[in-house]
Amino acid sequence: MKILFLLSAVLFLVLMGVPGFTQAQWDQVNTREQCRRRDGLCVLKRCPTHLIQIGSCNYLQVCCTRR
Repeated sequence: MKILFLLSAVLFLVLMGVPGFTQAQWDQVNTREQCRRRDGLCVLKRCPTHLIQIGSCNYLQVCCTRR
């Protein structure tokens, strides 16, 4: 039983340090509606040079916004 307690504590510490593990899901842009809410534009494959990518709308389109 002591080993189980130790392993669960180690797992907790490892996952606590993983970046993005505790981020809320609403920060991620992965649908067309979420892209529009963040003043984004869905474009095919790559953002034009004057825009930056903030997420994806679907598997073919990315969400872009102004810099």
